[in-house]
Amino acid sequence: MKIVLISPYNDITSMGIRSISACLKKAGHQTRLVFLASRAHAGENRCTPIVLEQLIELCGEFDLIGISLMTNFFESMADLTSKIKLKLDIPIIWGGIHASSCPEECLRYADMVCMGDGEEAMVELADRMERKEDLLSTKNICFSSDEGITKNSVRSLCNSLDSLPFPDYDLSDDHYLDEQNNTIIKMDEEVYKNVLEMGPAPQARPGQFYYQTLTSRGCPHNCSYCWNSTFMSLYAGQKYLRWRSPENIIAELTQMKEKYEFINTVIFSDDTLLIKPAEEIKKFCQYYKEKIGFPFHCLGSPLTITEEKMEYLVDAGLMVIEMGIESGSLRTRELYNRKVSNERILKAAGIIDRFRSRIEPPFYDFLIDNPFETFQDQIDTLKFITQLPLYSRLNLFSLVMFPGTELYNKAKSEEKIKEDSDQAYRKQTYIFSKKGLVNFLFYLARYNPFTRRLLPLFLQEKYIGLLVKIEALGIYQALYLFLESFTLMKKGALALARGDIFRIIKFFKVNLSK
Repeated sequence: MKIVLISPYNDITSMGIRSISACLKKAGHQTRLVFLASRAHAGENRCTPIVLEQLIELCGEFDLIGISLMTNFFESMADLTSKIKLKLDIPIIWGGIHASSCPEECLRYADMVCMGDGEEAMVELADRMERKEDLLSTKNICFSSDEGITKNSVRSLCNSLDSLPFPDYDLSDDHYLDEQNNTIIKMDEEVYKNVLEMGPAPQARPGQFYYQTLTSRGCPHNCSYCWNSTFMSLYAGQKYLRWRSPENIIAELTQMKEKYEFINTVIFSDDTLLIKPAEEIKKFCQYYKEKIGFPFHCLGSPLTITEEKMEYLVDAGLMVIEMGIESGSLRTRELYNRKVSNERILKAAGIIDRFRSRIEPPFYDFLIDNPFETFQDQIDTLKFITQLPLYSRLNLFSLVMFPGTELYNKAKSEEKIKEDSDQAYRKQTYIFSKKGLVNFLFYLARYNPFTRRLLPLFLQEKYIGLLVKIEALGIYQALYLFLESFTLMKKGALALARGDIFRIIKFFKVNLSK
């Protein structure tokens, strides 16, 4: 069997399709990987007529086309699937988070949908197709036919992650969207290196080449806004959080280190690497430092961070740690099922700050644009931010209601979501609203430590009332533009920054003339 696997995501890590590709190859099948990475918003069409023609040609001689997608890629991938079907008579299967959450909706466009972990399911499906056997009983796979929808149960989770082959980074039949030149190019080592330097990490810089991996599958948390809660319900009663052995992780990293000598940084993308006991973290760190030795990034959560664990990680090469805080409002965190006190979060941040001379400033993640929050909830979060160590950076994310999650269902029942397309399918987590006083203050807090020092001044009751009145003039729009222009100038994008400055001047002229 020959299978094309397409990733629309904005970086080429795409761990899902790389793992599936490795399993398919191990089973004797042939795969081709196509990465449609783009600077466009997830929901926007990233295939020009020329690119679409190339993509159709790349798929033309294959037996099955697989597409992975999250909710915010639904519309663009539905459009792409429809266009491929006009030209090719090849079955198309969708997988990924949205396919697992909304299989019936996805079957309006795809011939098949894979729910949950796809490695074993895709191998069985390919085997059956190759032998021309009946497909309709394949576990994890949903089908649509004239008789209706066939929705099979999921198979048991793989509890031996070490038995899975390492992600497929062979590159021999990988293809990449060169958006700048409006063409799909064949990926080789040089292309891979250039793409990596752009990096999935927010602080990517020249000379750092990131390799991203997972040491586990699943998550110990059950956040109401997260797709992990959907997967947990899909696999109810099974052991959802599973770990790879240190030997297996090091073997993967060693293989990549030897294969691509330019790789010099590792990103561990587990929802929380630090949940393991300190003794296990110590052993892994010793092994990592001896065999790999690259600086690395990881995620942590307030309840799992201790000084002992941080010491082991920093000694092994920890460069950046990212911690999810989500909100400074206890009421909002309860809504998110993140029941941890502000005191415990500040304690974890304080522990991280003790290592400031040995690591880069940590990232603390916050969710804004939450329709359930009151003005007081937002102010509570801003006040909480003023208590965080200044040697830190803030990540601001716009809350997206992903279908199938607990928070989405609550929002629908309480009519917080008016249109799915705007609240879930088109909304981007990394693009937050730039309207109003509160979000402007969040923006100031993220901007740099100096502006964060100003927050306590703004948050005095006597000034909040004044700023709310000034908000009616729309002056924050101009201030946003000014700060963004300053940032662009720092990055050297002077031409674009000048454009923003002219917009600021025009804004003041219009408003002062009224």
